[in-house]
Amino acid sequence: MRFKIILITLFCFSLNFYSQTVHSKKYDNFNRLIESSDGTNTVVYIYDELGNRTQESVTVTLSVSEEQIVGLKLYPNPTPDKVFITAKTIIDKVVISDMLGKVIGEYKNNQNTTSVDISKLPVGLYNLVIYSERKKQGIKVIKK
Repeated sequence: MRFKIILITLFCFSLNFYSQTVHSKKYDNFNRLIESSDGTNTVVYIYDELGNRTQESVTVTLSVSEEQIVGLKLYPNPTPDKVFITAKTIIDKVVISDMLGKVIGEYKNNQNTTSVDISKLPVGLYNLVIYSERKKQGIKVIKK
């Protein structure tokens, strides 16, 4: 009985996973496949004059697409100490990380303005990710 429950659970999970994957295909006038995408990887096919496939290129998307936060402003940039952030929507949190991806700090917020103090950080380039109403947007900040 336990085996049947596990098997049914795995089957349902696989159906759910497959249904969330986006697949798209494009064809030319001769009904030849010219582009195939699974949402992350895109394969482009090129044909010669005789209809033989001559080239195939693969593009891999490594980042998640981000929607823009309405009215987002960050200033001053570059800055020696504080960065001020404003938006037309409520800013939920700001995450600051170095260029290697190491998270340095996370600042929770519940207003449409906030500031992040980076005065104690060494001079360099940092990535701020601002979260607002289920959207996120990354901005690079220079600490001078």
